[in-house]
Amino acid sequence: MVKWYLSGFYLKPKGVKKPYNPILGEFFRCMLKHNDDTKTFYVAEQVSHHPPVSAFYASNRKDGYVVNGAVTFKSKFLGTSVGSYLDGIAHVYIIPRSEIYEVSFPGAFAKGFILGPLVMEFTGPVIIQCKQTGFRADIEFKQKGVFGGEYNLIAGQITDAKGSKLYTIRGKWDGEIYLSRASSCVNEVKLLWSPTPEMRKTKLPKFKPSLEDMKFNESDKMWQKVCDGLRKGDQQIATDEKFKLEEEQRQQTKIREQQGIEWVPKLFERLEDGNWRYKWINILPWNPQLEWKETEEEGIIRSLPLPDRASSSHGKQEQGTNVTRSS
Repeated sequence: MVKWYLSGFYLKPKGVKKPYNPILGEFFRCMLKHNDDTKTFYVAEQVSHHPPVSAFYASNRKDGYVVNGAVTFKSKFLGTSVGSYLDGIAHVYIIPRSEIYEVSFPGAFAKGFILGPLVMEFTGPVIIQCKQTGFRADIEFKQKGVFGGEYNLIAGQITDAKGSKLYTIRGKWDGEIYLSRASSCVNEVKLLWSPTPEMRKTKLPKFKPSLEDMKFNESDKMWQKVCDGLRKGDQQIATDEKFKLEEEQRQQTKIREQQGIEWVPKLFERLEDGNWRYKWINILPWNPQLEWKETEEEGIIRSLPLPDRASSSHGKQEQGTNVTRSS
């Protein structure tokens, strides 16, 4: 789980750019195809504007995992840098093992506004823990010192249910990460993770609906004109279009307040403990004798039952067409 978690950070952005401000009700969806012939469906929704909260859900039950989580974004200006703190957790369900892992997120700092170059750093503590086994990892994303040190360093440890240290972790989150056995008398160090040159050049493609088939509040469609302005290098067009979206959001918020209407997210619901849960969450083991495949339509992820063997071939072909369209 530690290896899986840390393996995603090397895909850092090429530069620091002015961020988009998610709009309340905005949602994003995509599908990823894997080499083992399974698919992961991912959906995310902006469920709150004050404070800004993004909820997300990923499902690949055929491969044995589901992820549900939410983050609250908090920003802080620090003179020569801007910090973004991600307050929240994700639950990773490893279905075949009946294990649930809670993971938190590091903060991010953009530095170099006065004395360049502009750089981004991940900083702060991260916790990965499983209550079923009692195992826990504490990892620190270290910030480079003002007068020395290196960028992108991490250090941490893995402990068992009794709190005994099993392993230590060190390295760089955008490079090589090493694991050392704490109880060994010999300096036993092995490479835990290192992205290959091929990984740095290619990313797993995201399959999304065409712009024509997207809903008005899907991210790609909602921010299309802003993106077009940025691609053309016209910052004025991007800024104007961004202002139009934000002004429309303010007007919609004002109308709801005047009419006493409470905003209700489409895909997620808030629990009593403050966390957010996907309304169609499914953490049951995959049953190949009953289920055909997972599919997504307008952000709703469901599994489809196996076609009736007694159905006509025409009926099977028609159902397959519907699946392709919604997938």
